[in-house]
This record gives sequence, C-alpha cells and structure tokens, in this order.
Amino acid sequence: MEMYFFQSIEATVLFKGWQTKSTTQYAFTCIAVIVMGVIYELMKVWRIQLDAYLKKKFCNCHCRPDEETALINDPSKSNQKAFKFPLWIQLIRATVHMIHFTLSYWLMLIAMIYNTGIFVSVILGVGLGYLISGSMSVGASCCPDKN
Repeated sequence: MEMYFFQSIEATVLFKGWQTKSTTQYAFTCIAVIVMGVIYELMKVWRIQLDAYLKKKFCNCHCRPDEETALINDPSKSNQKAFKFPLWIQLIRATVHMIHFTLSYWLMLIAMIYNTGIFVSVILGVGLGYLISGSMSVGASCCPDKN
C-alpha cells in the first residue's frame, strides 16, 4: 500500500472484495464514494431534524428563544427539569449515530488509500452533500415550533 498520493485505476477500497481493476470499476467506485459523502452530509442534517421532531413530539417545554440562548450560554440558570427521551427513542438515536459514525470512518479510511481520484471523490461527495444539505438545515432547539 502506497503512503503517498498516486494515480491508478487499481485500488482496494475498504474490503478485499471491493477492488477496481478496470476503468469502469474505478468510475463506479468514484461514484459510490461521492454518494457516500453526500449521504454522510445529509445524515448530519437528518439527525438534527430527527432530534427536533422527537423533542417537539415528546418534550413539553415552554421556553422562549431568548431563554433558550441564555440556557445554552449558562445551563446552571435553568429552572426547568432536564428532559430525557424514553429508552426506545434513545436506541433509535444511538443506532442512527452509530451508522453516521461508521460512515464517517469509512470515508476517512477511503481517503487514506491515497488514490488521487478516490480522494477527490471523497472531497466532492462531502462538498456536494454540504451544498445540498445547506438548504435543509434546521436549528435544533428546545421549542422547534418557535424558530
């Protein structure tokens, strides 16, 4: 394995079974890596939206946006009881987090192949995903209906 950037259509990506030996396989690998980068960035926004939805559905908080900002800056000033999701919701959130975490490490390991085309595909994927998800961003707040 090379420890510097190189250009070749032959590469092993993550698993022994994911090898590129032709231009077509290399092109599909680059496309797959771009898609993984887009999914990674979209999952960041989706996790925020999921938390906002779950808080809206399960949290009975009644804070104003200025109180919320003050609580973020100094949580000790809170006179509200801390909210905790039910266990089954925590399991869903933990599963989504583990999937996102795994995808992020896969992208890092793919970048560390040091194949120039595949590395550029990682960068293009996360950049494109960030561009797409920028219009979907939602601030996660205690009272999402007041944003």
